[in-house]
Amino acid sequence: MSFGRFAPNTRETPLETKVRVWREYGLLLVDVDKDQLTWDQREMLRAIGRKMFGPRRGDRK
Repeated sequence: MSFGRFAPNTRETPLETKVRVWREYGLLLVDVDKDQLTWDQREMLRAIGRKMFGPRRGDRK
């Protein structure tokens, strides 16, 4: 899926686009390696990602 189709004709920052898409469509784009998240939050998201989409490139099962 291309997230470009969610971008309006006006200029908005990537963060503004993420906020708007979350609020309007319920889609969430998260960098699981961000320091904003705690270790357990990152691990929970990784587990969800693996369950839904399989392992990331370079991940061990």
